[in-house]
Amino acid sequence: MSNWRLYTPEGTSDLLPKQCAEKMNIENAIADVFASFGYQVVEVPVIQFYDVYDTESGRIEQETMYKFFDREGRILVLRPDITTSVARMAATRLSDGVYPKRLYYCGKVFRYVDSYSSGQREFCQAGIELIGIKNDLADSEVIACAIESLMAAGLEQFQIEIGQVEFFKGILSQTGFDDEQAEQLRKLVDKKDSLAIEEFLGNFPIDQKIKELILELPALFGDIEILDRIDRSILNEQSLSALENLKNVYDLLSGYGFEQYISID
Repeated sequence: MSNWRLYTPEGTSDLLPKQCAEKMNIENAIADVFASFGYQVVEVPVIQFYDVYDTESGRIEQETMYKFFDREGRILVLRPDITTSVARMAATRLSDGVYPKRLYYCGKVFRYVDSYSSGQREFCQAGIELIGIKNDLADSEVIACAIESLMAAGLEQFQIEIGQVEFFKGILSQTGFDDEQAEQLRKLVDKKDSLAIEEFLGNFPIDQKIKELILELPALFGDIEILDRIDRSILNEQSLSALENLKNVYDLLSGYGFEQYISID
């Protein structure tokens, strides 16, 4: 029988002095970048009510959360994500009507991972939240901050893929799919499974040009020129605005000198 006093739970690990010092140096370097962009640090509890993450916007499967109960029988979780908790904070304790708010955080999160994966179940998450402003400048600011953070952490060669979900939503609104069908198609596109997409679309009488565009989506990634491959004449205003946003954000990031780190998907 194993002596569990000598081990850490699966997906967790001790950090020895050298590792801990390196981790702290990276966290401090990233925090300095966040602060240089005008973001202020916040901290949220490691223990949260399950209800915080039991929402459509949470996007975290409940099976991946570490759950337990308090003395009153309410379901608690070890936070699986910090963004959702910051959103809760912004909607309650920071709801003073003064916007935009620039917040950043760095702390541990906890999630179960696939038993066949070697991934950690306890890991550090650092990020920023720009709340109360929605435009091309805001999008480019957040992406530029992410790029500078990766550079501060010591990375030299990396790519950040940017996309626009409103482009896909605009296409979906032209198909007549219900929510379940739309989600099924989204997953297939996300997997870039062209054969499955073609089989799925074969079951519905949608416009042929829209169908051809959806079939092309898995291959629409690369540099900014891929936007020129899209037939804009078949798009509605929602999808056209999304493409314009992508183009503007790319141009702004190029102004920062960051185009080498950006690809479109």
